[in-house]
Amino acid sequence: MAEPSICPICKTKYDPLPEECTHCGYPFAGSDKEKSKFAAQQILKQGEITDEKDRIRQAQLVLFVIAAFNIMLPIIQYTNAKIDTFMLTMYIGVGLFFAIFGLLAKREPFLSILIPFCLLVVSYLVDAIMNPATLPIGIFWKILFVGSLLYCLIKIKKSEKLKKESDYLASRDRK
Repeated sequence: MAEPSICPICKTKYDPLPEECTHCGYPFAGSDKEKSKFAAQQILKQGEITDEKDRIRQAQLVLFVIAAFNIMLPIIQYTNAKIDTFMLTMYIGVGLFFAIFGLLAKREPFLSILIPFCLLVVSYLVDAIMNPATLPIGIFWKILFVGSLLYCLIKIKKSEKLKKESDYLASRDRK
């Protein structure tokens, strides 16, 4: 009796061998080139999914830095009598908002990054419209914060799409 065949990608056992793996899609009936190409694509896709965790941590760091800026700088301004108690309270509230979404990013990454991203962009736009002179102030930080969060959102969405396309890749992500 012949040994059952095993898929080289997902290790699913088959007897008899199908044309394509029903679990991961490996092309048993394909040429060596097709098999190699499939294996390489699976490795790249798995890398994208693995990188998602790093992007989430990156976004959390950005959200925590924004929170710190919104909490610490107004406290310094308040002690120097440059802002009143109402503004201090408002800035601290905004800072806590960003910190909370930073904490939530592991549970629901895309939404927990999208909401503060939108708030940040809208606040920068409103500030620029109401007081155009403030636009160049801290432009490096503004570009860094918006760019980092946008990059993370794009990478997380791509990873989510790959997991939806392949049950095999989604199951490997849970391990």
